[in-house]
Order: sequence, then C-alpha cells, then structure tokens
Amino acid sequence: MGTGGEEKSSDRLGAERRITVPFAYNSSVMTCRWGVLAMRTNAQLFRQPAQVLLALVLSLLVVLGAAAATSAAAQRYRLHDQNGEAWLAVVIETEPADAIPWQLRLTASDMDQHLNHSAPLALADGVDQTWSLSNTSAMMVPSEQAELPAGSAQFSLDTLVPAPSENRPLLLRIPLEPEGDAVIISDPALTAALHRAGVASDH
Repeated sequence: MGTGGEEKSSDRLGAERRITVPFAYNSSVMTCRWGVLAMRTNAQLFRQPAQVLLALVLSLLVVLGAAAATSAAAQRYRLHDQNGEAWLAVVIETEPADAIPWQLRLTASDMDQHLNHSAPLALADGVDQTWSLSNTSAMMVPSEQAELPAGSAQFSLDTLVPAPSENRPLLLRIPLEPEGDAVIISDPALTAALHRAGVASDH
C-alpha cells in the first residue's frame, strides 16, 4: 500500500512538475516579450518627435531652396552663340548708391573659352542703335591680386542709354582672348532685363 501511495504521490508530483515547469517557462518568455515590446514602444515614442522635427526641417529647406532658386532664375538667362555653345548671362542689380548699380556678367560653358577682361561689349538692336559697354571684369574678384576667371567677363550697364527697346532682340559681341568675338542674340527675357537696366541707368 505504501508503495502504491508513494507511486501515486510521485506521479502527481511529476504531473505538477510537468505542468509547472512549462508554465514557468512560458511566463518568463511572455515577460521577456512584453519587455521587448515595451522597449520598442518607448523607442518609437522617442523617435516620433525626432522624425517630426526632421520632416519639418527638411520641408523648410525645400521651401527656402525653391525660393532661392526662383530668385536666382529671375536674373539668370541661358543662351547660345553662333557656334551653338551655351552661355549664362546674369544681370546684376546692386544698391543705387554703388558706383555701377547695374552690370551684366557673361560666362561660357566651354572651359576652353577665354574672355577678354579689358575690351568693351558691343551691343546692337539691328536697326539704328548701338552701345559699347565698358569692361568691369576686375570687379568680379575682391582683390587686384586675385586671378580673374578665364571663362567669365563683366560689363557695366551704366552706358546702356538710351534704353534698348524691350520688343527688339539685341546682338551681343563678346570679346574673346586672344582675338575674335562670340555672338549672342538676346532672348525676350534678357532683352526685357536689359531694357529695365537701361531705363534705370537713364534716370
């Protein structure tokens, strides 16, 4: 009898162990999983403000970049010369108190193109008016010792008087080194900009 009771007792103890051990194991696993989930949730909550802030900063940079690009595009004009080479024309407007408030900067896309930094820029409207704009390329650099960019030259629009017509394209003869000219015909946008500069210079 004692033997049978002991066997039943050990059977019950084994059953309890079989029930208790898996339950204890599962509890620890669940506790571990809940801990990991809590850590992930806290990390996500921590990242959310940073993500929102990053999105706001990126949006602000995009807006500012678009505004700057729009402002720059209003003064920049892309043209082509008689050989099909691309040029960038920039009409520069500074403070009225400056010695030369309006200037025209021309830059060649061809790296081998060298512009003359002393000869004037010749303009003509193809009818009866011509202009000679003095070369102000030295003003492109802050010091006389600095080397001037070979592919760019700058000209004063102070002598663009009388103002050219805004409805008539202009022919520009850009002086090159060691000799020769690059010939450009202004598009409507650049023609209008040069007209405005001429009107401002005439007052």
